[in-house]
Amino acid sequence: KVAPGNLGLTDTLLALQWIQEEISLFGGDPTKVTLFGQSAGGAVVTSHYLSPLSVGLFARAIAQSGSVLSDWAVISLAEGTRRSKLLAQNLGCNITADDTTLLTCLQAADMKNVVGNQSITLYPEDAIAGALPFVPVLDTHLTAALPFFNDTLDALKISAMARGK
Repeated sequence: KVAPGNLGLTDTLLALQWIQEEISLFGGDPTKVTLFGQSAGGAVVTSHYLSPLSVGLFARAIAQSGSVLSDWAVISLAEGTRRSKLLAQNLGCNITADDTTLLTCLQAADMKNVVGNQSITLYPEDAIAGALPFVPVLDTHLTAALPFFNDTLDALKISAMARGK
């Protein structure tokens, strides 16, 4: 819970909440909000379709050339942890330290080294396929106070379909 992940998705969730609160001040209608995203943005849009946290924040969505269901768009918590620890190890952090110490080490790392080392976290076949090193993870209440997903993709798809999304 020290570094829960999915902060990019959480940022877009906060933006959608702000839009719902403020859109009428700009002449907009909160019941007619449409999300749009292309490529990785499409994965973000479809992530909101699946997340119970996004219910009621938009009416429609357009995902162009990207989906959260793509192999490159979301990974398991275990895979996210593996990638993070491998990056930390290559940056000289003690990966057996507690989470707070590990996070402090990563935050202190030179950004050029972080960017330069992130691709080593991918398996060769993932790198060849064009996978991204750090993407959203399937989080749970065990890892985040307010998890964005909190279930499997299959269960989230069923829930979204039941909601009419």
